[in-house]
Amino acid sequence: MIGIPSGKYSPTSDFFNHLLHWVPANFSPHDIYVEISNRVDVNRSKLIERAKQGNYDLLIMMDTDIFPITPFHDVIKMYEEDHRMYQCDVVIGELHQIGWGDETMISEITKLDSTRSYVYGGSAGFVIISRKVLQNLKPIDYFDEVTPLYAVNGVNATEDYVMFTNMRRQGFKVCVDKRFKLKHKKPAIVGEEVK
Repeated sequence: MIGIPSGKYSPTSDFFNHLLHWVPANFSPHDIYVEISNRVDVNRSKLIERAKQGNYDLLIMMDTDIFPITPFHDVIKMYEEDHRMYQCDVVIGELHQIGWGDETMISEITKLDSTRSYVYGGSAGFVIISRKVLQNLKPIDYFDEVTPLYAVNGVNATEDYVMFTNMRRQGFKVCVDKRFKLKHKKPAIVGEEVK
């Protein structure tokens, strides 16, 4: 399943054109979901819950300003290798903060090799979550007393960092794979095309 949490920035035709060319021709559009609201933590949580209920093997969650360059099948092969070699349950792509030069949005724990590390967390702009996590992850809280929340905005942390902390506390291994080539475009304001 591919999940797109859309909050402040809307998915543009540029994003969807890229996405539809990135996925294989036999990938069902019924396995692409978009959650739109002004709460990205709720959107991420709803996508996790949808993947959990749908019994998917993987959830690839990507923000509307992320454009994968590495071909889809190669991303899946790299993820499978990360899982096999290092028991990674969650694999995130390395993103650079727009306008901050080489500063990455990753917080490393242990370097595994030249391109992979166990991490505390990072941006959930591009993340692959395994079935093991989807089936066993416990919510942090509830929104409207019904919707389980797996990501929440913390006092001193973003919703994605809190989500990864929750996963690690529940015993899942969170890794970064720097081999994923991703383009982090400047986000578009609702109704505006990405330049």
